[in-house]
Amino acid sequence: MARYQIPTRNDYGYRTGIYQSFFVSLAVTLALVLFIDHFLSPIAYRQYRKERALPAGSVGAAADDSVPVAQSIDDLERLERFTIDTVGSVLNYDDFTAEDGTVYHYLTLPSGETIYARINRKSLTQLEEAGHYRLPVGCWREWPGEPPGLVTEMANRIANGENAAYYAEKFGEDYPRRAASRYVDMYGDYRPVLSEADYIDNLNHGLVGILTVLTFLGYSILRNLLGQTAPIFWASKDRLLPKNDLECWCASTFAIWSFSFPALEGWPLVTGGHRTARRVRMTRRSLREQWGIQGKEDGLNVVRQDLTDGWARETGLLDGTCAGWDLCRATQLLGMMHLAGYIDRATLDVEFSRAGRVIQQRFSGWDALTDSYLLGCAQWLGEEYGKYRDILLDLRATPYGPYSIPWRTDLTWAPDGSSGDDTAVREILRNYRVR
Repeated sequence: MARYQIPTRNDYGYRTGIYQSFFVSLAVTLALVLFIDHFLSPIAYRQYRKERALPAGSVGAAADDSVPVAQSIDDLERLERFTIDTVGSVLNYDDFTAEDGTVYHYLTLPSGETIYARINRKSLTQLEEAGHYRLPVGCWREWPGEPPGLVTEMANRIANGENAAYYAEKFGEDYPRRAASRYVDMYGDYRPVLSEADYIDNLNHGLVGILTVLTFLGYSILRNLLGQTAPIFWASKDRLLPKNDLECWCASTFAIWSFSFPALEGWPLVTGGHRTARRVRMTRRSLREQWGIQGKEDGLNVVRQDLTDGWARETGLLDGTCAGWDLCRATQLLGMMHLAGYIDRATLDVEFSRAGRVIQQRFSGWDALTDSYLLGCAQWLGEEYGKYRDILLDLRATPYGPYSIPWRTDLTWAPDGSSGDDTAVREILRNYRVR
């Protein structure tokens, strides 16, 4: 059944209902964003901060009084975790950018030794003395790969410069190598944390696009499930297609009518078209104004008392009469009532079975029934007769069209409400092509 294509101009509402779908999805999206903004975003932000917060005492976190303050390279090598006190001018000006883009600072320890540090400036602690800061928790760490070229160059200058003897005497012969072989990591696993306003703005910007697409698709799918539109994919799963041979047979009895108005979409839909808001209004108005039908009870009385019961009492075949005009309109009205929401699918099938068996018993075949229907068209519609005749001739010539389902199809309806046989309708929908 996957190859079947419904003859509709309203696939998922993308053609005739795209603006409605867009505005509904936009309104729903805005409502969802407001709800998320006021109720869910603060919760998400707290979780976001929690996930990004560094544990106390870890590298890159703010240093409290329990963290020892390093004074020399010896302290850096001895201590597993430490901090360093410095002044703001060092943090603002004494830095360089390594080849990989990482920013390092020059730090002069109280011992006079110069080392290099990568610092998480979000975890600085202001000391009592103005302009002085305690740096984050750090550790003495090997370079990730070769030391930056500037560090190696500086070490060579110290080792080979005119002040080499001074540095060697004060800090030891290996000072240049010790200072350049490692760096102080005071950044660790820190990840930048957005402010709550920026976080919510970024979250909303991403959500608007995603929610608009999802609500647009969701609303379109909902309209399909409600029978308002036809699906683009898996067209054979249209909710208003016949689900059994009984429905297909009865839909065929009013196939001429279902192709007679531009607003309708044609056979084999059991309602002649989908339940767009406009079509539902038009159908209800037509039922009310032309038939006096405003609900289930009114409609079933008209179908039974005015259109089928009288012909059911006749004996013999009704070929050559205009009885088909009434009987085909009986099944047509049932389809219209289902489209208008007056009867459900189960009631539709029960009434289809009742009316369909009357038609099947009083006519010898599809040609006799449709000829009878045309007689009624000629009598009641006058000049429009030609249009209906042309539609009939076209439908009779359509392979796997409405009159390809066997006339003697079993139209009984199981008391347990089971769906009934679907052998014929499956074959028809598998091969039917819109011309």
